[in-house]
Amino acid sequence: MLFTAQPLPVKRLVDRGIVSQTVPADRLESVTLSIAEQISRNSPLVMSLLKEEIRLLSISHNLGPETFERVQAMRRQIYDSADYQEGIRAFLDKRSPDFQGK
Repeated sequence: MLFTAQPLPVKRLVDRGIVSQTVPADRLESVTLSIAEQISRNSPLVMSLLKEEIRLLSISHNLGPETFERVQAMRRQIYDSADYQEGIRAFLDKRSPDFQGK
């Protein structure tokens, strides 16, 4: 698409995993709100760190040692968090997690 400047068929985008789903225009708002609700149930700590990780990686053309270490530190912070442990416990208990942002 970048080199030909031609749009790709939606089915091809879905098949290749470029887009996760397609919806009719009249369902766009309800589907978007549903996705936002799903995201809001995730750990606030993890969501915050993931946003920062994406920001760092998007501005790093060559991932230098300092940026790499910062990304690794954020990942360690997630794995060491109470929310991470709660997510595992909730999964094993087959219940919704009660994230505290810690």
